[in-house]
Amino acid sequence: MPVSILVVEEVLDCLLPLKAVVHHVDGNKLNNDLRNLVVCEDQAYHKELHYREKALRDCGYPAWKYCVRCKSWSPQEEVVKYKGAHNYVHRECERKYQAHRMFVRRCGKDVIHVYRPHTRREPYRKDA
Repeated sequence: MPVSILVVEEVLDCLLPLKAVVHHVDGNKLNNDLRNLVVCEDQAYHKELHYREKALRDCGYPAWKYCVRCKSWSPQEEVVKYKGAHNYVHRECERKYQAHRMFVRRCGKDVIHVYRPHTRREPYRKDA
């Protein structure tokens, strides 16, 4: 059993539910200081914390979503949910991607092709 779970259970004076996951805020699993630990109700919530931390690091906005086609971060209003838990795409990126796939199907597999989504946008910055 991880030490972090034992630390949290000792402080709370009760056992954590079986699905509970302990998140380390600084990413260091050896740092079991209480200020560094967050109890997540399940693995899905824990994954969401990591996704938001990545968004905050990359673009400065924890609620923004990552387009898997053009590899850029955008406000949630500009992207739509795609396959998977944290997969989002711009409608325009998906349209171009699907058009490219149809082209490859019509031309055959021996054609050399490169899919190029719309130009990557400069990420928004809070300080700009």
